[in-house]
Amino acid sequence: MVHKAQMCMAGRALALATLALGVSTAALAQSTPLPLDRADPWYVPTPTDRDQIWPIQATLYARLGLAAVRKRVESTKAEAGDALTPCRTTRIEAFERNRWGLRADEVLDRGYRAHFHLEQTLDAGCGQASHAPSFSRSTVGLSERYWGRVDLGKMDQPAWRLQLRADPWAGNGVVSPSQMGYRAPEEGSQRSDGAVTYQSPIEPPIQWSVQWSRTPKDQGKRQPWGLSVAWDRGALLAGLGWQQWNDGSYAAPLVLAIDDGVRRFSAAATSGKVGGRHYHNAFLGISESVMARGDPAKWQWHGGLNWHRRDGGSVETHLAAGMRYKLSERTAMKAGLTVARAGDGQTNLLWEMGLVVAFERNLRLPQWPR
Repeated sequence: MVHKAQMCMAGRALALATLALGVSTAALAQSTPLPLDRADPWYVPTPTDRDQIWPIQATLYARLGLAAVRKRVESTKAEAGDALTPCRTTRIEAFERNRWGLRADEVLDRGYRAHFHLEQTLDAGCGQASHAPSFSRSTVGLSERYWGRVDLGKMDQPAWRLQLRADPWAGNGVVSPSQMGYRAPEEGSQRSDGAVTYQSPIEPPIQWSVQWSRTPKDQGKRQPWGLSVAWDRGALLAGLGWQQWNDGSYAAPLVLAIDDGVRRFSAAATSGKVGGRHYHNAFLGISESVMARGDPAKWQWHGGLNWHRRDGGSVETHLAAGMRYKLSERTAMKAGLTVARAGDGQTNLLWEMGLVVAFERNLRLPQWPR
């Protein structure tokens, strides 16, 4: 019996010693510096060390939104003896710029980063890729904190990105006013093919971006290019942009926005030329976030008034209002209503109600060994 008791006490002592060793080892590991010590100029990281300290930050993401859209078109110009017969349609349509993609950053030496980005936009209503078989964005780039970033490939035009910042809908709605403010020669030409894009560092208050892109075949010799310059500091955003397309079409937006974190006032004025026809657009917008259930942006209300004029003709007026209610961090219900009076006297009424679901997953990819 004494021998068994001594064995039991020895086992307990061994268990306590093992536990103490584990605790001390964990504490030592927490206080031990990482293998890469930048203070040591003679240290060269191995591929294993680079995987532990600098994994590739890759993100797989998707965004899908569909809405039931109701349209009513009623002419206010009836010929003698004709009756007004409003046309009403209801169908499922996709919100603007449904997309999925993969982007990644890799930390290089001396503060440099390498980037790649693949994205495909979707017409979710019919399940087709908007730019099949090609991607809507495909870029590789290099950046550094003090001199900015350079991307090569297909991506958004700087003037279009600036225009979106004045849009309370952010281009994500059927009634989004930015669809009138930035008229492109053809669908999808808010992006440039074969482009070289430079973006200045984000720390200074004045930020600018310039882009040169490939000239499409059989469309003349004019070089497509664009730029944007903006003051972006605190609550104030003020900027201007320019986009020249190869066929002589262009867009020149001016943007002003004031955002105090709760309310946002925005204004934009754009002049341009598309298909040989000049146009002018003016927009005023407002949005406000409302706190509920501890979330400062549980509800968001937004509205806008848009005027559009082509070749000196009658002015088209759009009055739009909408709301967004967050069901979770990545899921929201949206609704919008637009009353549009066209230059030819037609009055159109459009409302939408739908659901938007987003997905984002950060991946940790091992780096290739050197």
